[in-house]
Amino acid sequence: MNREMDKYYAINKLFLSRIGCWPYQRKVIKILIPSLLTIIHCSTFTTQVLLLYKTWGDIDIAVECMISMAFVFVGSTKLLNIAINNNKFRQLLQLMNKHWEIFNGEDERNILSYYACISLKIAKYYGGYILISLILYLFIPLVPRILDIVVPLNESRPLVYVFQGEYGVDKEKYYFLIVLHSYIASLNTITAVFTVDITYIASVLHACSLFAAIR
Repeated sequence: MNREMDKYYAINKLFLSRIGCWPYQRKVIKILIPSLLTIIHCSTFTTQVLLLYKTWGDIDIAVECMISMAFVFVGSTKLLNIAINNNKFRQLLQLMNKHWEIFNGEDERNILSYYACISLKIAKYYGGYILISLILYLFIPLVPRILDIVVPLNESRPLVYVFQGEYGVDKEKYYFLIVLHSYIASLNTITAVFTVDITYIASVLHACSLFAAIR
């Protein structure tokens, strides 16, 4: 990307690199990272399916599992879509770069910059919202532990998990490992969703800038 594009799409580039979907990364990275993230998603999905099977008929658990499974499925689909179509995405970036070179008039460049700036602002605000929500969400399992220290009761408070799942082990004994797995899965999923969303937004806004520039 040229210098001006790099300024507006730096966040996109950063997060696409983190999930192994930046087109100009080494091929081994573009295979390894998405594969690892997909394995983590599959492991999470499996725990949900096993819990559904074990507690078949419990509507409350079924609803909770379906929500988690839907979220993981969306994250996996977005990730795999951009990973599989990475060559097409590279062509799109090259085309966007070409547009920035072709439209070199002051008015045209201002229009491209205006829409790219909107894309950057959306990425920042969306990212801030996601970050705050994620911190609050991941903090939930820690609340009972903190309260046990600050305001102790005669017995420990019930353990809370990021999401329900069946791991086939003693959940109290392996509580921290289960929570760690939940944290990693949640971070990976929300990162994939956020990254692909802001990439689509950037592409759509760039298309809008082209229509505005040639109007």
